[in-house]
Amino acid sequence: HDWYSAYRALPDAQRPSARTYTIRALRPEQAEVDVEFVLHGDNGPASRWAMNASPGDRLAMTAPDANAEGPKQGYEWKPPQGVRRILIIADETALPAAAGILETLDDLPLKPKVEALFEVPRRDDVQPLPQAAKLRWLARDAEPACQHGELLMRALRDIDLQQEIVALGGFPSAVANGSEDALNQDEDAPLWDPATLDDSAPFYAWIAAETKVAMKLRRYLVNECGLPKQYVTSMGYWRLGKANG
Repeated sequence: HDWYSAYRALPDAQRPSARTYTIRALRPEQAEVDVEFVLHGDNGPASRWAMNASPGDRLAMTAPDANAEGPKQGYEWKPPQGVRRILIIADETALPAAAGILETLDDLPLKPKVEALFEVPRRDDVQPLPQAAKLRWLARDAEPACQHGELLMRALRDIDLQQEIVALGGFPSAVANGSEDALNQDEDAPLWDPATLDDSAPFYAWIAAETKVAMKLRRYLVNECGLPKQYVTSMGYWRLGKANG
């Protein structure tokens, strides 16, 4: 019932490496699960394992159960049932999660307007994905001088979100509710801030990227566009300069 405490209690020499990944596809009838790894050399335990894995190798997995009673921990895609506008923003590490999200959009009752911004290292990293949303692929090799996340911010600023928010009825208390918290976020702290809204909310933003990039995108939505912070799920999947996967 408390596997993580037991895991942390193991001596350093016996404790295996652990990383968090998104399930890309699940086939319970075959007892199969798909996980996509970003291979970035021998500088992280997950990348190292994936580069050298062969049939018969073993790993342990723990995952949330959608049928379990109580809070659904581990499910960070929770759009309101009445949502009319969805914005999905991801870098290459969040593509499996974003791709899974796109496959669920047809299940939403009101068929909202959905836009997705995906930043990837190279133009040949573009993937065929469900066309349930307006997709915009941003490849860093097209502009080598760009820093990680810069293309996402440019593309986000190109969207006239202030006008869209007004068209949805406006959120007059947004700045009072959200700006101070967003500005004071500790940039060295982990970022995992799910939206907290009810099914009447018209707008939902989902951000998953490098930690500081995700923070900047969230601050822009809250402080400059006037989107209430409770309408934004923002997650730091990794941190630049550290061996994350």
